[in-house]
Amino acid sequence: MLATITGRLIEEQDALARRFRQPPLSSIPAAYREEIVSFLQHGGKRIRPTLYTLAYLGLNRKPSPDVYTAAMSLELLHNFMLIHDDIIDHDGQRRDAPAMHVRLRDCLRKEGIRRFTGSDAAIIVGDMVYAMAIHSFLTIREDVHRKQRALEQLTSAAFYTGCGELDELFRGSMALSRMTRKDIYRIYDWKTAHYSFAAPMSMGATLAGGDTRTAHRLFQAGIFLGRAFQIRDDLLDLSPAAGARGRSVSSDLREGRPTLLLWFAYRRGSDRDKRAIASVFEEGSRKAGAAQQAIRVIKQSGAEDFARQEIAHFARKASALMRSTPVKGPYRDLLLAAPMKLFC
Repeated sequence: MLATITGRLIEEQDALARRFRQPPLSSIPAAYREEIVSFLQHGGKRIRPTLYTLAYLGLNRKPSPDVYTAAMSLELLHNFMLIHDDIIDHDGQRRDAPAMHVRLRDCLRKEGIRRFTGSDAAIIVGDMVYAMAIHSFLTIREDVHRKQRALEQLTSAAFYTGCGELDELFRGSMALSRMTRKDIYRIYDWKTAHYSFAAPMSMGATLAGGDTRTAHRLFQAGIFLGRAFQIRDDLLDLSPAAGARGRSVSSDLREGRPTLLLWFAYRRGSDRDKRAIASVFEEGSRKAGAAQQAIRVIKQSGAEDFARQEIAHFARKASALMRSTPVKGPYRDLLLAAPMKLFC
């Protein structure tokens, strides 16, 4: 069943990317257009449209044939976020390939164009992809009231993600001594959990005709899944394998991203340990070995074990909530399998 859903989503993803070869998008010069299409088709687990589709099919007795086109609105929204994120974070890689602004920058350089940058063009492309996401969702033929509520959930997820991005930027300028665990989880909830897990499942339930209680439980399960996913991502960025994922091991520290690992290590550390972390996180130190010293402090603090306990805790809470919903057995089982596949 999951392979069938994934196959249909890939077909829809390819169809949506091909829209850039049709009017009015076909007016974009070919070299740039092909880079945009390549970016939209490249990689990705499609977890958001998958969760949406499972929730929708698991509650709808007569699903719309447009369900997969509508599901891809969440993948387009994700791509919109990634394009802008990579510009803000100055990341040149995405999914083991160039980020959108780098692709467009290279095209501009080949043609000797200097009047604008690849980042300028990528911001516009991101906005276009967001518009495509809304259009994609609206294609589904469903009850108009349920459709409106689900669309409100989609746009709310985008809004909260923006709030999470801003919160992370501003918190990165705050001293670690003033940061709380609640601050960290709010960023995780708004920046990651809302649009990646909570909104997809609650949207699917709402559109399928599920009651408010079911949609709420799936939404809360998504919040817990999002927290677990983000903590796991933070753990991976401390490992040597982080470089293979296109990120520096010390990127969270150098870019001032507040994480649960940093918060825990700072609270548990000695005055010397706190200075080691703060010198990189708060001051952006470029001294040789400063980031590695801070990472050693984090690893010695027990932060990694604490993070793994939090992951297991939130995965259990998400599973319990999903079990309490009326989502049909096979689809519920696949939703229940998500924590194991993502976090083990």
